Amino acid sequence: MIKSLQRKLLLLFTSSVMLVVTLVFGILIQNNISSARKAENSFFERTATHILFSLSNGADVASDFSLFESTYPIAFRYLDESGNTLYETASHSFADISGIMSAFEVELKKEQTLSLADSPYSQSGIFYFSYKNIPYCGICCDITHSTSQTNSLYLVKQDKTVPDSVKENIIFYLLIWIVVSLIILAICKYLIRKATKPTELAIQSQKNFIAAASHELKAPLAVILTNAEVVST
Repeated sequence: MIKSLQRKLLLLFTSSVMLVVTLVFGILIQNNISSARKAENSFFERTATHILFSLSNGADVASDFSLFESTYPIAFRYLDESGNTLYETASHSFADISGIMSAFEVELKKEQTLSLADSPYSQSGIFYFSYKNIPYCGICCDITHSTSQTNSLYLVKQDKTVPDSVKENIIFYLLIWIVVSLIILAICKYLIRKATKPTELAIQSQKNFIAAASHELKAPLAVILTNAEVVST
């Protein structure tokens, strides 16, 4: 009976605790993903600012863009004032780069680019859009050179969704959850055993008392039964 009670208590207690732990674990994962996304977006904006400074100071376009493309999954399109392409990320780095940039331009038309007053360049915030059901984010920049010519720069990278971020670390998250589950299971089993130990001892004492009483009563009962048989005969 005690073993059955312990199993039921273990199932109930472990399930309740693991439910709370899973909810807390999910909240922590969500916060971790949000923090990682903010860090990525902040780096994306700093990258745009760095390139703006470099281009405004006469840096080599191809080498500056190639440096970032070889290190980070960012695509670029650099246009002159007439709309002619001065530089564009190679198609082998980003599939259908023209389509992605066109989708970004459509998104830009819906919003107004943030301009910086009294500055030779301006940088928008981050725009979120999708192309062929794939999420992207982009930044639009305008650079005014000493010749009063204004060039445009588009920066685009694929945006990670919450499911994508979870998939990347799913094994790590599962390992942590399993380890926590085993620890909680061991703790719950220990606590339940300690909690039911007095009851188990009391039941065992009762069984021992009944066994001892039965043993002590066997001899008197045998004498009584024997005398009863003699009398009846």
